[in-house]
Amino acid sequence: EDGWEIPYGSLRSVSLIALLRMGLGRAHRERLYVQFAQMPLYEDMAPWNIVAQGSMLNYIDQDTKDVTFDKEVARAYQT
Repeated sequence: EDGWEIPYGSLRSVSLIALLRMGLGRAHRERLYVQFAQMPLYEDMAPWNIVAQGSMLNYIDQDTKDVTFDKEVARAYQT
């Protein structure tokens, strides 16, 4: 128990893994890929932590939502 509440009130999204398993058409897969690539690099980018809400992808893992590695990735070529 980590103290984070999971808001189960109303479900208004579907996980990325569920969408991919549905066998989306090429245009939809490409749109999701572009959105995924534009997201911050969160600590736990598992496809069940990313959901489609309307036409946008969002990261929902409450434990790691404030932890990103964008600055580290920008310096990766220097190592």
